[in-house]
Amino acid sequence: MFLPRRRQPPPGSGLHQCPVCRAAFVVPVWWEEREHNRLRLLLRCGECETHHDIVVAGDVADRYEKEYVADLDAMAQTLEHLDRTRMAEEASAFSAALARDLIVADDFRF
Repeated sequence: MFLPRRRQPPPGSGLHQCPVCRAAFVVPVWWEEREHNRLRLLLRCGECETHHDIVVAGDVADRYEKEYVADLDAMAQTLEHLDRTRMAEEASAFSAALARDLIVADDFRF
């Protein structure tokens, strides 16, 4: 028996890309649910600062939300890595300065 192939939804929503400047820095500013499983979104491009007021199907909004959350998680992980690297470098420099007697108690006077 032959079954027709089910159409697969596109892998991403495409909403992260600005239709004006094509940058991938579009973020949600505001949204509201509409009837028939649709959402109205106000999106803003961080590159060219244009705003886009659009209505999309719920599954498109869901994919966009997942992409957005994944991007936020990736940024948080990068920030944590950079913070740890910076703190390790500062601790190493401080330790080296202490070992060379370059830091004295007066350095901490207010």
